[in-house]
Amino acid sequence: YWRIDEVNAQVVTTGPDWSFTTRDLVTVDTVTITKAEWRRKRNRLIVEATSNGAPDAILSVAGYGQMSYNANKNVYTLQQGSVTSNPGSVLVESNLEGSDNSSVVTRN
Repeated sequence: YWRIDEVNAQVVTTGPDWSFTTRDLVTVDTVTITKAEWRRKRNRLIVEATSNGAPDAILSVAGYGQMSYNANKNVYTLQQGSVTSNPGSVLVESNLEGSDNSSVVTRN
């Protein structure tokens, strides 16, 4: 069983042989697509997004897969090759239930 001995002003909980830090959890995050483009010459789809649930949120582009998270830039990215035509729009979904959709811009 667990016994919480003390919670101090820094929200660090300690016991005789353990400690952990608590933080606010985001129950539903806000996802924002910041870039959605298809590169015609390279047949590449590039999608970038942010989430206020980062870094805990796991974002995916529907039909293309999971995005990678860059902590230094606080941005999620998916670069998918072999996309032979502009999909028109993309949907980014989070495991924290947030989502966003955006039209895809064609670039050379």
